[in-house]
Amino acid sequence: MKSTLLITISIIVVSLLLTREELFPQSESTPEQQVSKLIEALNSQDRQTRYNALIKLAQLGGDAIEARLDLANILTQDPDPYLRAKAAEALGSIGEDLNIGQDVFPKLLHALRYDKDIGVQYSTMQALSHMYIYADLSGPYIENFLKSPHPYMRREAALTLGHIQYDESHPKLSKLLLNDPNEDVRAAAAEAIHEFRVVFMDAEKKTPLPALTKALKDPHPRVRASAAKAMSNFWNYESPIAALGEALQDSDPAVRLAAITSLSHSSKDSTAIIPQFITALDDEQPGVRYHAAILLSKYPDKKELTIPHLMNAMKGEDPEIRDKATDAFISLGKDDPTLVPSFFQSVLTQQDSNTQLSIVNALIGFSKGDASVTMRLLDLLENEAIFYDSKLKILQSMGKSSQINNQVLEKLAAQLKSKDRMMRQSAAVALEEIRPNLSPEYRVTLEQILKQTLYKDNLPDLCQTLCRMANSPSIWASDAYLHPDHAFREQDPWGYALQTLGALFVTKAASFCPQAQSTVDGIIYSLSAESPNAQGLPAECDPMTFPFADIQKFANSMLKTPGMAQSAPQVYGNQFLLLLISEILRNHHKKLTDAQRMKFMDLYEEARRHLKAQLSHAPQTYTNQHEGSLFNIYAIATSILPDSISLGPIGQGYLIKAIDPKNPLHIGYDPSRTPESERASAARAVPTYLALYRSTERADREQKETYRTHLMSSLNNYVYYLPSLMSHLRRGSVISPMSAAGYSPHSGEDSIAPYYLYSSIPYATAAVQSLLQEKRSPEEKEKLLELKRDLRTAILSLVNENGLFYTPEYSSSPGYVDPLFGLALIPYADECTQGEVPSFNLKGILNW
Repeated sequence: MKSTLLITISIIVVSLLLTREELFPQSESTPEQQVSKLIEALNSQDRQTRYNALIKLAQLGGDAIEARLDLANILTQDPDPYLRAKAAEALGSIGEDLNIGQDVFPKLLHALRYDKDIGVQYSTMQALSHMYIYADLSGPYIENFLKSPHPYMRREAALTLGHIQYDESHPKLSKLLLNDPNEDVRAAAAEAIHEFRVVFMDAEKKTPLPALTKALKDPHPRVRASAAKAMSNFWNYESPIAALGEALQDSDPAVRLAAITSLSHSSKDSTAIIPQFITALDDEQPGVRYHAAILLSKYPDKKELTIPHLMNAMKGEDPEIRDKATDAFISLGKDDPTLVPSFFQSVLTQQDSNTQLSIVNALIGFSKGDASVTMRLLDLLENEAIFYDSKLKILQSMGKSSQINNQVLEKLAAQLKSKDRMMRQSAAVALEEIRPNLSPEYRVTLEQILKQTLYKDNLPDLCQTLCRMANSPSIWASDAYLHPDHAFREQDPWGYALQTLGALFVTKAASFCPQAQSTVDGIIYSLSAESPNAQGLPAECDPMTFPFADIQKFANSMLKTPGMAQSAPQVYGNQFLLLLISEILRNHHKKLTDAQRMKFMDLYEEARRHLKAQLSHAPQTYTNQHEGSLFNIYAIATSILPDSISLGPIGQGYLIKAIDPKNPLHIGYDPSRTPESERASAARAVPTYLALYRSTERADREQKETYRTHLMSSLNNYVYYLPSLMSHLRRGSVISPMSAAGYSPHSGEDSIAPYYLYSSIPYATAAVQSLLQEKRSPEEKEKLLELKRDLRTAILSLVNENGLFYTPEYSSSPGYVDPLFGLALIPYADECTQGEVPSFNLKGILNW
């Protein structure tokens, strides 16, 4: 009979391959249309047509539900056993949908009971396996096949009884499990028992558990594995624990996997077999190791025994097992501070970055309640065994730590000198996040720590630094001005500001750096020639690399732009152009022809008128604009400074409006905003009071003296917070929920930006130099000299090994940085001139 079934199956397959396209062309577009045509085919007098229709209906599965009665008729009435078997197979393929067909079940049961063909019986049992709602009716008849002489029929009967969960059958299934001579049948009996997921929960009810326990000793591994799997039904029994623990020593990996999977479902105490779980951590089967790690996490009272083994498993090659062992390790130790040393030991022995990061995250949780853990975490930053992502996570977590002391602040500040950009940025952001939680005393301490960290002891030579930059501007201007990727169009305000600023620095530095004179000659020519071209440049100026060849084109383009400024670089370009022309007329007039002198004077007046017109639109600009630096307080103050007498009356009112009358060091970002803290205002306060002091008429002596007093206070405040400004220089944009772009250059409670330092420091050194030349009291002179020394140290501490200044990570053009820092150093150039240069040439960015 077995051969008859195989022949039936073979004929079905071959017939399907030969006739599929012939009977059912691809033009049939919907299952409903196909089923309708197939039902007609089932009533055909032609055997082959009926057979082909049965094949297709079996393929359609649940879509063929409307054909169920016609299929049932074939099953009970067709004289051909092959067609009857195929009809039963098609009904079985309809699957769970058969449960809605009460009209089908009687015919299936009739075929099971009375059809004499074993192939029909086999396919009918498969169909009935989907009709579990009729289990009580079909179960007794299916049980009869457990005594079939054919192993495959006994096997199918057992599986069907499991599928329909006929709960009266488990004693017979238990007997089959222990006594059937065929291992496939015994395994099927265990698989059927496993299907009874709810039946055996009552401990008082007789269960197949004894049979399953005995089956764990079956000579065939498949039977043992199926029995172990079935024991997961007994998770509220204690008796399977020992037997499954013993099965963990089975020679077959499938048996061990089934055993430990069942144990993972247990709600009973498995403490007695913890040694087996520990052994399973080294099993050759990955699934066994995976579940062993899960199980070991359930016994916190035995963690002193299990944690060393979990730590070892965390170093394995399989990432899933490493992760699971790590999860178990963390779960056992997350609330136990005594395990902190074990966590640190594990971190240092990890070879996988993701696993290490998980442990670091757990340690971060410990650090919130223990300053010593915080310190040890920060110590990891210097350890080569720690992966980059873990180091970043440690730094990023520090801003939320409540365990802060001097050592923690020192460790964080030290990372501001890291060679890695993200490490520097993370440290800077963490320090800003910590600051709101610091007491006033600790805030003072933090500024001292930043100063000790960022100020260098061995400073580069000031004169060499200045003259190297002035003599070879291409070393700092090439990327910003000349590189094809950063080339500016004539209408680009960034190009205008960068070229005028760079030319201003070189022209001022040429007073004490003689080799820069040829570059100054090129700047004068480029700015004054009727038709600027390369042929007119000095011989030393390579037309391909000269950074300032297009300066007149930029100036002409920007000065012809009417109306309100559209961007801050337009305003700054006008400032720098005024200062540049003033410097040329003052200190390089001997090089000028009469025509050039006249042209420069005309250009100066044009730039002055243009800047004055732009300032007249300032109220309209800051009223409607709350983002960007166009006509903020810094921009207004620095616009007044190039020509304080003529531009002062326009700008003074705006500046005064931004100052907090209760605290003159609290100044708003722009006149429309609330004044901010002394630290937030540090960078804008110096140019603000410098502009007010210089633009106030001498006749108003009292007011002028008041502004001078505030200028001195703002310089003290600036130098005090200079380390903070330096720390922000070392980062880029940060996540900001207030920014439409999602990122912002401003960070922390004081919204400090990376460019606050280099944009303001030239005005600080110029202000100190200007006040020193007023020759007030000896006490004030000593204070100013102290400020000057601090500023000098800070600036030179930012010089890199290549002789250029530290470029911020913020995307603002790096072309600003070197010339602004260079201008800030010019008031110190008396060290280089030995008195050969008049003091009025050493005021830095300003000309008065």
